[in-house]
Amino acid sequence: MNVEKISAITIKVNDVARSVHFYNRLLGVEVLYGGENAHFSSLKTLGAKDMILNLEKGHVTPAWGPIIFYIKDVD
Repeated sequence: MNVEKISAITIKVNDVARSVHFYNRLLGVEVLYGGENAHFSSLKTLGAKDMILNLEKGHVTPAWGPIIFYIKDVD
């Protein structure tokens, strides 16, 4: 079994509005869900095959950050 791609990465941020503003308005990453006033937001680049970046409001710790892997055949 091999991981084929990274599907999504979730990052905890202190300020969702500022983070969404940075990725969306400054870097042109599309907001799929949430936004500057949300507790959780999902963003992706304009390429359809690119992974999703999730921003979640919370206490930032250096040891936190799940990565979601896409695997075609888990068995």
